Parts: sequence; structure tokens; C-alpha cells
Amino acid sequence: ELKKIQVEQKKHYKVQKNATQYERHLKTLQHELAEMKKTKVKLMKQVKDEVDKNKHNEMRRSKEVTQLRKEQTK
Repeated sequence: ELKKIQVEQKKHYKVQKNATQYERHLKTLQHELAEMKKTKVKLMKQVKDEVDKNKHNEMRRSKEVTQLRKEQTK
């Protein structure tokens, strides 16, 4: 009878230990996911800023070319 109780206690301890490890691992993964989401937002903003910057530069160059063509035709 005592042996049964000891075996059950060991099983219970193992289950608790595994649950604790699982919870720790889960929290780590949740933290990593949150960081990845922040990084994604940051990178998406960088991409948008670069696209806007390139559009602006292209428009400026286009205006310069148009202006130069006008000057050449005079």
C-alpha cells in the first residue's frame, strides 16, 4: 500500500514537473512571437518608408528630366 502511494506520488511529481516545463516553454514562445510581431511591424514600416522615399526621388528625377527637355527645346 505504501509502495503504491509512493509510485503515485512520483507520477504526480513528474506530471507537475512536465507541466511547469511546458508552461515555461509556452511563455518563452509567446514572448518570441510578440518580439517577432514587433519586428514585423518595424520592418513593414521601413519598407513603406523606403517605397515612399523612392517614389519621391523618382518624381523629382522625372521633373528634372522634364525641365531639362524643356530647356533643350528652347
